[in-house]
Amino acid sequence: MRGTLIPKTPVTEDGLGQYDNLTAIEAVVKAWSEPGEFPTWHFRMQQIVRKTMPVLGRALDRITEETKQGEK
Repeated sequence: MRGTLIPKTPVTEDGLGQYDNLTAIEAVVKAWSEPGEFPTWHFRMQQIVRKTMPVLGRALDRITEETKQGEK
């Protein structure tokens, strides 16, 4: 994507493995839905994914919603 600057991901080596104890689906849901220490950055990156990879963004939104509904 020409002209778009995406800042470096604000994550440490320890942070990178924070969901390694979860299943892949659980890790995806948490990574997509929990903004952590940088909520503004997180929501901005979600919007970039939704714009540049709309099928992936939609699937991530769906799996997050389905997971939340399953917990009720």
